[in-house]
Amino acid sequence: MKTNRLFMAFFSFFLFAQSYSLSSRECPDQQFSSPQEGAIVLLNTPANGIYCFRVTASGENVEEAILQGQRQSVQACLFPNKNSGLKIKSICAAETRDKHGAYFDYFLEGEGNYLNFVRITPDGFPLEDERRKTKDGYEVIIKVEVFYNNLRTEMQNEGIID
Repeated sequence: MKTNRLFMAFFSFFLFAQSYSLSSRECPDQQFSSPQEGAIVLLNTPANGIYCFRVTASGENVEEAILQGQRQSVQACLFPNKNSGLKIKSICAAETRDKHGAYFDYFLEGEGNYLNFVRITPDGFPLEDERRKTKDGYEVIIKVEVFYNNLRTEMQNEGIID
């Protein structure tokens, strides 16, 4: 009798843990069914000047794909893109990218300064099932936060915007 209660308690806990685990993260198969590489989705209404995105990005290896996702998130905040469907007030005007091209090339290169304004959320680092080997490298899904207010201040300090 006591063994039965212990078993039922353990089994109930196991079912609860499984249901919590499934509800706390989206199904990876659904995530990878996104129609295009480079997809970016705004996950929150900004709080304290921080935007949270879910990004699908690719690269030669997992690390490069993660950097690409972080770069895409910063670019989504910096420049307007009517095709993205994101409801974000861009920091820079459309022509700013061309006018200050050398600055942005340096700012957004490899492991450039843009990394000071973005981070992967604690639950956003790609798990094994959120990485996919492709013929050209890897595709990952990450959750990142962009420090929008700090990024705007940096652009003002550099004389990019008023």
